[in-house]
Amino acid sequence: MATLQDDLGVVDSARKKAQQVAASLLTKTTIPAVAAQAAFLEEISEDAWWQDVSVDMLEDLRKRVRSLVRFLDRVARHVVYTDFEDSLREAKTVDLPVAATGIDTARFNAKIESCFAAYADNPSLKRLRNNEQLTAADIQELERILVDSGVAETGTIESVAEQAGGLGLFLRSILGLERSAVEREFAKFLNRSEFSVEQVRFVGLIVDELSHNGVVNPERLFESPYTDTALRGPQQLFGDQVFPEIIVKLTEIKQKAIPSSLA
Repeated sequence: MATLQDDLGVVDSARKKAQQVAASLLTKTTIPAVAAQAAFLEEISEDAWWQDVSVDMLEDLRKRVRSLVRFLDRVARHVVYTDFEDSLREAKTVDLPVAATGIDTARFNAKIESCFAAYADNPSLKRLRNNEQLTAADIQELERILVDSGVAETGTIESVAEQAGGLGLFLRSILGLERSAVEREFAKFLNRSEFSVEQVRFVGLIVDELSHNGVVNPERLFESPYTDTALRGPQQLFGDQVFPEIIVKLTEIKQKAIPSSLA
């Protein structure tokens, strides 16, 4: 095994793979077997766990995670680390090189999803996901939850939020919007008695993306999969009167994630 051979490169690669598996599993804590190991998965997701890792620790990891990998999405199964052997030799502790800079986006996002799963009834989170106008107090509350839950320090949260255009938009990009809330916003355009099958299908794509990503910028409507439905472009599909209404609606939805005092 890598720890016995002092092969730090191999061990560090194993660390990254194991952490990717843990991040993926932490998005599935509604499964009882995964929920039972959630605390351990959180531990191995942190670089600190790996700093003084031993063969015994790796063997414990293998035994506790191997029964959970079947819950991973098929597209993610290539990251499963399976080259631990059952036969053990003399244990030896190895200090692993830990990257101190940058953020593992997949792990960070998974931790945020896992964190807010426990706050489903929080009023500020409900407003975020139901496309209601957020206030400065809501933003402070959402940041407090992240900090108190140990997801990240205030400086890290402020940094990623700034890059996304605000904490509301950043969290929306991870948590998405309630589909029912999005469908209410676009109810007019989903009316099959007023719009064609192609038009309704196009709006359905918008609803899908907003439900998953929380925001759809107008320029996205000129990219796939939208252009696969509107071969001549969305403006041709809806006309000069209706298409601007869709753009306005997308802008309104985005603005609700930004407190008026910060917009």
